[in-house]
Amino acid sequence: MNKFTARMGRGFTLIEVLITVFVMALGLLGFAALQTQGVKFNRTADLRTQVTQLTYNIGDRMRANVTGAVSGDYVAAAKPVPSYDCSSSFSGTSSANTCSSTEMATADLNQWFNALSVALPSGTGSISCADADAADGDPCTLGSLHTIQVQWQETDETGFTSKIFSLDIQPITISIEQFKVVLRALSQKATSSKNLYLRSIKQCRASCITLLRLSHESYNRVASRRCPAFLH
Repeated sequence: MNKFTARMGRGFTLIEVLITVFVMALGLLGFAALQTQGVKFNRTADLRTQVTQLTYNIGDRMRANVTGAVSGDYVAAAKPVPSYDCSSSFSGTSSANTCSSTEMATADLNQWFNALSVALPSGTGSISCADADAADGDPCTLGSLHTIQVQWQETDETGFTSKIFSLDIQPITISIEQFKVVLRALSQKATSSKNLYLRSIKQCRASCITLLRLSHESYNRVASRRCPAFLH
């Protein structure tokens, strides 16, 4: 009787060990699945962050080159291939040491499409314009609605799925006179605070420099043309 009981005890111990191993295996599988989903969601979030940044990037380029936007130079469904350099040497451009608005738009689109294909799986895009005034002769009248679309692929339970992000913008231009008006208004409110007045000047100067950087031009070369003297 004692021998039989001992054998039964050893059997139950083995079953308990097997159950424990089985439960631990299920837990590890669940943890692995959780990790896989976490990596997937992080990848999806990273892709959508890239999409947002690239969409606003071309939107800012259009705002910095309103003449090109009004001329319809940013309307595109495929990557253009410019034969000139609008980033550094300005070689091959129609005018020495500068790019026209059309040339700048073509260079912007080339860089944008390249960035889409590098940062996104099967990344591509398109830009269209709904002309607000077809009678004025401009392909995209100032204030017309431009639609920027970015398309890429993400993975889900069924495989690869195409995604589209769309943004509507209205490129506008900000003149130096408008900068001066804003600065005067800020300075009038800041007569009792010299520090606030100085901050206003710095903010206005920073805004002007930002526009210059977005247009891919050298600040030292064109600051005297685009920014009022009191902003330097």
